[in-house]
Amino acid sequence: MSRNGEILLNHCPKANAMNCGILSRRKSYAGLATHIGSTFGEMLSVLREEAGSYDLWNDEMQRDLPKKWERHGDLVIFPHNSFTHPNWRLMGRKLWQLVAGSLGVSRVGRKRILDDDDFQSPYIDLLFGNDGWVEHIDNGIRYNYDVTKRMFNHSRSSEMERISKIDCHRETIIDMFAGIGYFTLSFLLHANAKHVYAIDWNEDAVEALKRSLQSNAVDVERYTVIHGDCRRSAPQGIANRVYLGLLPTAVPFLLAACRCISPSGGIIHVSEALKVSEHTRPIKQPKATARMSTNVLERMKRMQSLDSVKEGNEIDTHENVSSIDNEKLVDSLFSTRTGDEQKISEDRHRSPTTNHHTHEEGLKESFSSPNFVSVESETKKNRDGKVRRKLSRSQSIIEEIENRKMPDVQVDPNFKAAQWTKLDPAVSSFAVNCARKCIQYLNNIHDENGKIWAVTVQNVTEVKMYSNNRLHIVVDLLCFMDDENRNM
Repeated sequence: MSRNGEILLNHCPKANAMNCGILSRRKSYAGLATHIGSTFGEMLSVLREEAGSYDLWNDEMQRDLPKKWERHGDLVIFPHNSFTHPNWRLMGRKLWQLVAGSLGVSRVGRKRILDDDDFQSPYIDLLFGNDGWVEHIDNGIRYNYDVTKRMFNHSRSSEMERISKIDCHRETIIDMFAGIGYFTLSFLLHANAKHVYAIDWNEDAVEALKRSLQSNAVDVERYTVIHGDCRRSAPQGIANRVYLGLLPTAVPFLLAACRCISPSGGIIHVSEALKVSEHTRPIKQPKATARMSTNVLERMKRMQSLDSVKEGNEIDTHENVSSIDNEKLVDSLFSTRTGDEQKISEDRHRSPTTNHHTHEEGLKESFSSPNFVSVESETKKNRDGKVRRKLSRSQSIIEEIENRKMPDVQVDPNFKAAQWTKLDPAVSSFAVNCARKCIQYLNNIHDENGKIWAVTVQNVTEVKMYSNNRLHIVVDLLCFMDDENRNM
C-alpha cells in the first residue's frame, strides 16, 4: 500500500500480495515495490540468533524491527524509527551485513527526519554499501539520484503529471529550480518542449539531472543544463514558459522570471507553500484531458480578445506593490556594481531561501553605493535665476514607474467560473499579488510605445496540504502584451 506517495512493503506470503496492498496505486512504482515472501521472518530469525549469541536479544528489539521498507533495486531504505534500540549498536557492522543478506540486497539505508524541517523531508543515512545512487521510474521517466543527498519527492507527482499533459511542442522553457529533473524531464519527455533550460545551484542535483537526461536518451540539442544562480545565469527574453518550483516560496524570483519571458509573451508558474485556514482542504482539480490545449501562443491570442476582468475591491484590499520593488527593478537594470560585488556565494548547496535577506538588502543598498552611476544629481540655476534640480537617472525612472497607470489583474473566465470562488482567501490574494508584481516588472522591462503588458491568473493548482496548515499551490500566470488604450 502507499501513504503520501510512499511505498510501504508489507510482510506477508507472496500468494497474498494483492490482499496485503503490495501493489502500488501508481503503475510507475511497479519496479520499486518488489517483495520476496517471508523476508521479515528470515531477517528476524537471523538477527535473533546473532544477538542471542552475545546475550543481547530481548522482546523490545523484536518490536524495534521495521515492518515496512522501501526497495530501490539492490538498496532497501528503512523508516527513521527502526533499529533504534541501543543493543543494535553493540553488534557493529555485522548487523547490517546480516540485514542485507537476509533481504537479498547489497545496500542498506535509513531515513532521518530533521527536526527543523516543516515539510518533514526525508534524508537518508547509508548504513551498508558503497554509494547511494539509484534509479526510480515515475510516469515512465527514469530518475537517477543519490539517496544520501536527494530523495524522490512523491508529493510532487500530481503536479508532474499535470505538467506532462500540457502541449509545449513549440515552446522554449526555463526551469529555474530544476533539482533532479521533476519538471525538466516532464516538459521534455511528455509535454514535448522544443528546448528546456534547466538551472540549479546545487551541484549534486545538477549531476543527478545530467545522469537522468542520459538515462532517458534525451536529444542533447533539446536541453541546456546550467549550474548557477538563476537570477544571474538564466537566459533573458527567450522563454515561452518559466517554471518556479522552489518551496516554501518562489516570489523573490518573480523579477528574474519576468526578465526571461519572451517579448511575445509567456506563462510563469509560481510555487508557494502558503499558510491557510486550518479548515481549508485542497480543491479537487478538474480531470485533465489526454492532452491539454494550453500552448502559450494560442492562450495569448484568446486572452487578447477578452475584456479586462476587474476584481473590484478584492484587488484593492490586497497589498500594493511597494516602491522598494521599483528600486529593486531599477538597481537590477542599471547598477554598475563591480564583478566582485555581484559574485554569487561560493556555498552553492545552501537552500535558496537562506540567500533572500542578503540579496534584497544588497538591492536596497545599491543606490548608496559609490559604484552606482547617476546621470546627474546636482542642482543648477535656470536662466531666470531660479534653482532647479535635475533628477538622477534612477530617480527619474522610479518617478515614472510610480506615476504610470498599470492594467487590472485579469482572471481566466473559465477558471473564474469553475474554481476561483472556492479558493481560500489567502490563496486568491496570493495569486492576485503575484500577478500585480509581474505587471509592474514586465511593463518596465519590456517598454514599448503604445503597448502594455497584462497578466491573467490562468489557474491555481492546489498540490498538497502539509500538517502545519501550509498548502502547496502553483499559480499559472499568463503574461502578454496588449494594446495600451484598451486597458486604460
